[in-house]
Amino acid sequence: MEATEIAELGRTPDEIVTELGRIRAQSGLLFTVETFDRLLALGPVGRGKALLGALLNVKPILGLDDAGRVIPKGKAIGSNRVVTALLDVIAAEVGPAHEKIRFGIVHVGAPKMIAEVRKRLVEQWGDVEIPSGPVTPVISTHLGTGA
Repeated sequence: MEATEIAELGRTPDEIVTELGRIRAQSGLLFTVETFDRLLALGPVGRGKALLGALLNVKPILGLDDAGRVIPKGKAIGSNRVVTALLDVIAAEVGPAHEKIRFGIVHVGAPKMIAEVRKRLVEQWGDVEIPSGPVTPVISTHLGTGA
């Protein structure tokens, strides 16, 4: 989206690439899963943590490091607290308000979460752009329904 907006301003391809690099350095990805099944099958979570997490109804808040590896960012006990925990992590990572900020919300078979997350983002950061929709099939395979 940003590349298109920059191109429409008449910027050169080199300027677009430079700006996208700056944006990427400031961007992040956070996600949570409903169950540990897919994470266990694919390797980021061991059997012991998955079993304990399932027994305690832990909902992990996960992100990606610079190398693209899944890393823990936080956790919540129960589905009712996961949005608050996720937004707490976002607030800690984003910090104070920025001149321009854009969020995106994607889901795997959990469209009901979009309205609540959108509402809470707007409450905290004001009138911000928040595109949303289902995540790609490849990512869906890795995260499972409810992510």
